[in-house]
Formats: sequence, C-alpha cells, structure tokens
Amino acid sequence: MITPRALLKRRTFLAMSTLPALPLAGCGGGDILSAALPGTTGTGILALASITGFGSVIVGGQTYDETSSTIAIDGIAATRADLRLGMTAKVNGTWYPDTSTGVAQTIAVYRTASGTVTAVNNNSLVLHGQTFGWDSSTLWDGVTETSLQIGQPVIVWALQANNQATQWLLTRIAAGDGGLPTITGLLERRNNLWWVGDIQLLQMDAFKLSAGQLVWVRGQPVTDGTGAWVVSAARVASLSLEEQANASLLQMEGMVTTGQGNGMVRVGDQTLDASTLPAAPTQGQRVQVTVQRLPDGRLRINDISGSAASSSSQPAIKLSGRIENWHSAADFTIQGQRCNATNATGDVQALMANAWVSVTGTRNGAVVNVQTVAAASGQR
Repeated sequence: MITPRALLKRRTFLAMSTLPALPLAGCGGGDILSAALPGTTGTGILALASITGFGSVIVGGQTYDETSSTIAIDGIAATRADLRLGMTAKVNGTWYPDTSTGVAQTIAVYRTASGTVTAVNNNSLVLHGQTFGWDSSTLWDGVTETSLQIGQPVIVWALQANNQATQWLLTRIAAGDGGLPTITGLLERRNNLWWVGDIQLLQMDAFKLSAGQLVWVRGQPVTDGTGAWVVSAARVASLSLEEQANASLLQMEGMVTTGQGNGMVRVGDQTLDASTLPAAPTQGQRVQVTVQRLPDGRLRINDISGSAASSSSQPAIKLSGRIENWHSAADFTIQGQRCNATNATGDVQALMANAWVSVTGTRNGAVVNVQTVAAASGQR
C-alpha cells in the first residue's frame, strides 16, 4: 500500500489554496490540472480544514482545482466567489501524486455558530454558551476586537479546542445576523430530551443522529422563555466513517484536545494514533495532519505540522486572482480579502486595478499583510 507520507508532503497538502505551477486556462490561478492527463490514476482524498488561499482553492495546505466541483455553504448551493479565507471546509476529491494537486468534487462549508454575543472576555466571546477564543491568525470581517460587544450578531468559523466542544479557536468571525442561529457541539440525550450544551433541541428525532456525535444544528428559538430551539437542519459536523472509508488520504486541521496515552491523541473530536511520530503533539497545540486509515479501523498520523502554541500559529496565505476594490497598494482586495502590500517585494509594479496577481502573506486581523507579489494571468 502506498502511504500518505510517500504520496504527499504535509505542507503541500495543507492549504486549500494555489501553489504556482504551469498555467491552466480557466482555472484562475495557474495550477496544474492532472485530471486532464491521460492514464492518470487518482487517490481519494478527504479534507476538513480552514481555507488558506485561492486560485485554485487551498484547504489545510492542499491545493485543489475546483473548476468542476459542487460548492455549498451551510447546505445552500454557492460558487467559488462566495468562499472566504478562514472558513472551515470539508472537501471530497481526488489527489494526483504526479502533480501534488487535488481535484475537488465537492466543497462543503458550514459555519461553526451564529447568533448574538452574550459575553466578551479577554481574547474570547461567548455564543450559545460556548466560548470562542481568537489569536493573531483569526480573520475579522465587519467587526474588530475593539468593536465587538455584547448583543452583537456574528457568524463564526472555528476549530474545536476541547473534548466537550465548548471551547473553540476562531479562524474567521463576521458581523451579521446570518438568518437562523446555528451551533456546533456534542449531541447529548438527557432526561429523554436532545441537547447541545444548554440548548434543548426540539424535533431532532427526524434527523436520526446519535448521542455523542459532533453535530451542526440550525434552529428557531421558541418564544416561551425556555431557550429551546425548533430544529430546521442538522448534520454530523466531523468526518463520518462512510467518508473515511471512501478516502485513501485524510487531511485534518485542528487543536489537540487531549493526549490519551498509549500513543493516542484526539484532534478535535477524532481519535488518532500518533505512535509512529518521534513525539506526540500536546494538548492545546494547533496541528495539520495527514492520516491513513488502517485495516483495523485506526486512524494513524503519517505526517504532522503545527506550532506548540496556537497564538503563534500563522498559516501562510496564498491568493491568486483579479485585484478588486483598488485604492492603493496598501488597500485592495482579492477574492473579497483586503490586502496591504506596502512592504511587499517582487512584482509590486503589477499592482493595479483589475490586474491578475499572485500574492503571499500572513493574516493580521481583517487584513492580509502581503510579503511577495508576482504578476499572473488568468480567466474565470
């Protein structure tokens, strides 16, 4: 069996963004589309990670061509133009070892939660009884750390940070009511009633989910003062066993929620075998892992990267596309993302309204601080 380590380098896999390669008409970022090569055999790949780039799309570090993919946001049909950095996405696709490029069949994005902020603490907020912390890698959209306040409606995307799914690390936060409130958490059965945290869920039986699963739920709060929700949509939020069985490679991004001993750790809500690593990751560490499913059902980590402290985690950003909303080199957008290229190097003279460019940088609040610029051509 060819292992993920042999097939894939971790950094190559991890950002659902583009890595510059040979130009490809219609792909918008100049990526190789190995599916066009005759005789190429692909490997099934499944990823659950944050979006760190575009042109094609980069999720968890892996580049995917999404030209023919089906994209949905919160279960509603969408397009690539609707995707944003920091959104957490689940990707089903095929990976071609000859090019280190993935081809996405489906991209599904679900917010982690939405609703009204009930508390703002030091580097964290409370939403539906759950605590969402942020660090320097969190992207802010329409709201800032200083403007955030109690009573403000927000939409958040985040990584699970404890076993109970009550603590999360924000990858993106946006202002806005977002329609019906949503929440991701552990589904529990208490006193013959369904709960996520302190929210009682009504009409959950129709969705045939099991207690103990990490679930995403949307609902309408009732008006009787109990705080219960009438559920309108619900699904399993993590990687299902059926999905895992259909993929030879799995890519996950998350926080290590606990070390379980005997070489086992949990990343988010997934129990993983870390026994072959030189050193097991520690609780609180933010990691990106490439995982192989073994015949006995264990998920073994074949490759890992990450920082010892989430606060120092700065995922590299790669954007390739047309410059929109041009004001100056210090203020323009690509794929809806505001950029500042004041201190950039490379083809900075290529920066102008409607130009196609490829940039790299790091996120800082709502802005990507661009480090390099390269002139590019593309059409989408």
